[in-house]
Amino acid sequence: MTRLGALDALARGVANLRGNAEVALASALGSCVVMLVVAASLLPWLSAFGLDLGDLVGGGPVEPQAWLGWARAALSPADLLARFGAGLVAFALGLTVASFVYCWYWGGVIGLLAAGDAQAPPGAGRAPLLFRTWSMRYFVGEANRLAMRFLLFLSLFCGLLVVVLALMIAVVVAAVWLGGREHPGAALAIGCGGLLPAAFAYAAVALAAWVGQVALVGPRARVGAAARTGFRLLGRRLGACVALAGLYFVAAIAVAVAVGTGTALLRLVLSAVPTVALTVDLVLTLLQFALSALMTAAFAGAFVALVRSELALEAAAATA
Repeated sequence: MTRLGALDALARGVANLRGNAEVALASALGSCVVMLVVAASLLPWLSAFGLDLGDLVGGGPVEPQAWLGWARAALSPADLLARFGAGLVAFALGLTVASFVYCWYWGGVIGLLAAGDAQAPPGAGRAPLLFRTWSMRYFVGEANRLAMRFLLFLSLFCGLLVVVLALMIAVVVAAVWLGGREHPGAALAIGCGGLLPAAFAYAAVALAAWVGQVALVGPRARVGAAARTGFRLLGRRLGACVALAGLYFVAAIAVAVAVGTGTALLRLVLSAVPTVALTVDLVLTLLQFALSALMTAAFAGAFVALVRSELALEAAAATA
């Protein structure tokens, strides 16, 4: 296995995805299920404010009398607290189910892409058919095998991200507090000097999660060892990882801008035909969603290629 640069890893990841195109469809369908579960878990929050889903999607303005009734109902603290608590429980349950669904299908995606990368010969430019490993049975088997492993791994990194985010909020609060006490120089120093390292730490944790998840695919992989592998390889190949992440965000922004511009223009042209405009909006939204799933799967394949090349080099050096 040769060391891959960012573009070489991306070329290999795209070839892997072309050879296993069904992975992109599985990723898109899995993302749809996750969004539906999260949206369903948010519906009970409507009752905390006396709202009704039919009033929001019924196709007409809400009557002022209804708003007044909701305001009067909110004057009962016990009733509002009970509704709020029920919404919180429903949201927590929905978030748990959505997390498991995500880890299930994403484990299948990474597991299958890793198998395709292992099957193909080393190097960047390879024929897509050399990566072909797709079968529904194999995908489901990898998803079942890796679901809990990915859930524990991503929970660990989500916890790390929350800690870093809390530090960033603390820095902002301290800067605002010092600014309010007429110490603008100290506020600026704390704000800039604290936020920059915290932002770098946040990005490093997120990238280490992308790198480390590839190490989870091994038959005897452990969450802690995969996390350490993620940070170790990130430190060694920081430039390549940052380049891949930058390319991903540039591509995502380009797709969002292109679809958003097209949607705005078509709305303007079809403003006199609302039914057609709504249909076009739906089609463009699905197109953007499909393109996002395709890009995510391609860059996942790129990280798989990059990490596997580094792990192979480590193994070769250890046996030399």
